[in-house]
Amino acid sequence: MSKRFISWKEYQETIYSILPTLKSMDINCILAIGTGGFTPAQHLSYLLSKNNDHLPMEVAMVNHYSGDQLMENVHIKYLSQNKFDTVLIVDDVYETGDTIREVIRNIEANYIEVAVLFGKTKEPTYFHFGKICSSKEWLVMPWEVQSDNPPCCKCGKEASVYYCPRCFYEII
Repeated sequence: MSKRFISWKEYQETIYSILPTLKSMDINCILAIGTGGFTPAQHLSYLLSKNNDHLPMEVAMVNHYSGDQLMENVHIKYLSQNKFDTVLIVDDVYETGDTIREVIRNIEANYIEVAVLFGKTKEPTYFHFGKICSSKEWLVMPWEVQSDNPPCCKCGKEASVYYCPRCFYEII
């Protein structure tokens, strides 16, 4: 599977593309699917705030991959036990739907919305997808550190494609 590196610019354009639809909803909590959904969930918690603060966030730690290999079953390591009124579940990539289905099955909420930055399918149509992309690509988000990324020229440690998370040296 070939890798496709998502730039910060593409990430920002994608998150802003779903924002108008999400702003029209009465969301009172965001549930981030970790680890890929943490960064977009945090951004959406501020962008969807009605009082210039941020929406409350909860997390679901879910494993469906080991490295880039799909595991047979979804493993929920941690999931908030709170009961939600209207919750927005946020993840970075939707491929099989197993992760989100498992989270939905295990939470209590009156109303659930789902926002995903990059979908590898257009289904289900009631999800809010930022972009649809090829199922043959492994998407690498700008905040990810990959073992085959070049080392940071400032500190010498592995860095993401765009910045070093250790010394915050911008690579692009």
